[in-house]
Amino acid sequence: MRWALIGPFMTYHLGGGGRGIGYLMRHIGPTKAAWLETMAKWTQTPETAVEKAINGVEEMTGGRPVEELERRRDERLVNLLKLLGEKRF
Repeated sequence: MRWALIGPFMTYHLGGGGRGIGYLMRHIGPTKAAWLETMAKWTQTPETAVEKAINGVEEMTGGRPVEELERRRDERLVNLLKLLGEKRF
């Protein structure tokens, strides 16, 4: 939701508290680098990752059809844009 309102970098900046994006990036950097290192070795997505993604999305959607999910997404995006009332943070 935050990314929809202010984008990823402003979200990171605010996530760093008073020390901002620099602090956050340095704080999460080693963990993120380790995660990316394991992904860099994939030649294809492991079946376990595929199953986790499928199961997670099924749990989130409750089996609702894609058309309903798209409609709900679009309604929420329109509402966000109305609330934001401007194009920049």
